[in-house]
Amino acid sequence: MVGGGITGALCALQFAQAGVDTVLLAGGPVGYGGTSHSAGVLQADPAGGLQELSRRIGVDRAVKVVGQCFRAMDELEELAAACAASSGFTRRDSLSFVDSEDLADGINDEYLLKKHNGFPVELVSREQARDLYSFDLECGLLSRGTAATVDPYLLTHGALAAAEKAGARIYENTVVEDISQEGARRMLATSVRHTVTASTVVVAIGLDCCDFLKGSGSRRTCFAVATRPAESLSGWTDGCVIHHVGRPEITFSVTPQGRILASGLDTGLIDRNRRMAGFLPLDVLAGKKFAHLEEEVTRMFPGIRETQPEYAYTADFLQTEDGLPVIGAQENYPNCYFALCPSENGILFSQVAARLLLQLYRGEDGENADLYTPGRL
Repeated sequence: MVGGGITGALCALQFAQAGVDTVLLAGGPVGYGGTSHSAGVLQADPAGGLQELSRRIGVDRAVKVVGQCFRAMDELEELAAACAASSGFTRRDSLSFVDSEDLADGINDEYLLKKHNGFPVELVSREQARDLYSFDLECGLLSRGTAATVDPYLLTHGALAAAEKAGARIYENTVVEDISQEGARRMLATSVRHTVTASTVVVAIGLDCCDFLKGSGSRRTCFAVATRPAESLSGWTDGCVIHHVGRPEITFSVTPQGRILASGLDTGLIDRNRRMAGFLPLDVLAGKKFAHLEEEVTRMFPGIRETQPEYAYTADFLQTEDGLPVIGAQENYPNCYFALCPSENGILFSQVAARLLLQLYRGEDGENADLYTPGRL
């Protein structure tokens, strides 16, 4: 395994528990990188909703994806419960809402599609919302038990502790500088002057996977602010995960420490030099985005006193054309599997990737493998 984030950790756990001789190499401390920037929100709903995914890959295939996400949610809940240290995993409801009458039809259509396919959903009207939430909504869709929040850093460490107990060997601060082929095996040269010989390599290095998987998607930047811990969640029934559909696209969640986390306002205009469209520094844009998120938190939850942000940060992620992760083999790299899970629902898809890659390693027909293969892009 190459990569010390949540994806690499869950893959290492799956392989080690299956009795596979497993070594994980992390370029830095485990749980850092993209994992540490994750909002820690898990949603069985695909990004953009079931309608959007159905338009891209078909209804039957989209329902299969959601089914895999539900299974992954249950598995991660079991993992979190078994960890010695708490990762704050909390199962939650999910509310998607619009505040414009022009967008209400989309919510109704999403409701009908999910209801028809057996998902636990309820429509929330403007009148019903007044008794539940402190913000105005035109129409909402409440999905029961389809979301969760977790501390991704602690979950990563919990997964790696379980993997180590199952026999995995884990090396932090060990950069893989070169992967070469010798016969049927792969040789991994590391920064600590040791070489690892492997029959199969799983590459789970986040956005750096794009160096191997050309054309896999577009790079995007997300913005987030986190408040100080709130004493109560007045106007926010059950602390459900809330997603504002339309413009602006913002997700509101409650961290395991009780902070309000607002994330979104994504842009694809930030380049690798951290400048917008090549000339505007990210700091200038980020300041405006953070102020916008702060205003939205205050507007949405006027009854909560602790809405001043204590932390603000940006996170980069990959957006594939169909919104799904990239999991599987790439013909240009024999004996290698890739697991590139977009940060939007990336934690759930990391668990999907771990199970699928173990199936492929064993020579089995991976469950819905064609939905995620690099060759589809």
